[in-house]
Amino acid sequence: MSDKEFYETLKLTRHALVISGIKISNEKMNKALKYFINHYLFYCNFIALHTVIIGEMYWVVAGIQNRLPFVELSLISPCITISILGTVKTWFLYTNKGILQNVVERLKAIQPIVNKESLEKTDAIKCKIVTDSMKLLKFVHVSLMTVYIFVFTTFCFSPALLSSYNYLKTGEFACVYPFQVKYFFEVYKSSLWFFVYVHQVWATAIVIFNIYGCDTLFCALCVYIKMHFRLLGLQFEEAVSVSVNETRKNLGMAVERHQELIE
Repeated sequence: MSDKEFYETLKLTRHALVISGIKISNEKMNKALKYFINHYLFYCNFIALHTVIIGEMYWVVAGIQNRLPFVELSLISPCITISILGTVKTWFLYTNKGILQNVVERLKAIQPIVNKESLEKTDAIKCKIVTDSMKLLKFVHVSLMTVYIFVFTTFCFSPALLSSYNYLKTGEFACVYPFQVKYFFEVYKSSLWFFVYVHQVWATAIVIFNIYGCDTLFCALCVYIKMHFRLLGLQFEEAVSVSVNETRKNLGMAVERHQELIE
């Protein structure tokens, strides 16, 4: 597997994490953009998202004071929980991004070189292990992406459709948002609706990029580690040779490979 193929398997993960403000590879990039991503983007996203979270919490507190129904109050809890969860996940990666980059580079360096055109049984088995692992990783990417696109589209644009429908039916524009929020100013004004709505859409995108990037990265690391240990098991199975010296050499190489994987 070449470096290009390795990075291609992490393409969507890298893009999601870059938007979250976390750079996991040393690919070439404009210096100003790279500096902004490494030092400011994460905090910009943090502020944009947590203004919504604070607004949600303020709305819940106000709802409790006004004795709103428990069901209505509880419906917003998953939004707050998932938003905070996404922040916690990315915060850990952001504070350890140096270690994360080293892990990714190390993983890239030990990628197996498989000859797909070889007719030998061992190479065919290696090729199958690598292919199956990449298929699993691709399946996870596609599945999560499908779910998150559906969630994003439904969650973000249903309120806009409801507002449009209400306007066409009654002639009055009702300010409906994806998140129920309460700020120090009145957000349910038609003059502010567009700006608050765009802000909430971006906050939703931040949550999705945070969770998608972290989850797919974790999955990719697990898939690669499992793949390497399966290849290592095959290497141990093929260690025995016709001569003692050759067997010792093969076992030594397998042990060194094992040491590389657990470091």
